[in-house]
Amino acid sequence: MPVPASRKKAAAAQSSLDLETYTEHALINEIRGYVDRWRALRNPVDWGVTGVTQRLLEHWRHHQFAGPRPFFCQLEAVETTIWLTEVASKRAASKGLLDQIAKANEEANPALSRLALKMATGSGKTTVMAMLIAWQAVNPPARSRRTSHAPF
Repeated sequence: MPVPASRKKAAAAQSSLDLETYTEHALINEIRGYVDRWRALRNPVDWGVTGVTQRLLEHWRHHQFAGPRPFFCQLEAVETTIWLTEVASKRAASKGLLDQIAKANEEANPALSRLALKMATGSGKTTVMAMLIAWQAVNPPARSRRTSHAPF
């Protein structure tokens, strides 16, 4: 995409953006791997979540919705948040990544712990927020178990 020349320094203006530059993020890819393996578990007993969370996940994954069903990316975002909040802290293998998230939060703003989910324009971020709010509202154990890694 062409970039207009700077009014101050036309000679230094960039003629195009390099949209081919993409940097892999090791932590994100590690989390995706854990969530993919967790999602593949067929027995809900093995999921390591509360009963309420289990029922919500089964509903979102398998319910025959009268209207549009959640997009895969929406369900993936919700599952990632649930995994980070309810599951990762119980598994020794994921302790290191939770420590990395806690350290990044501490460096960015010690008084505010947060998780971020990057989603494309039009992918349904509002729906994801509604799903996460519903999960938090009906799941008292998940709310009371909030740690420095909890999303809300």
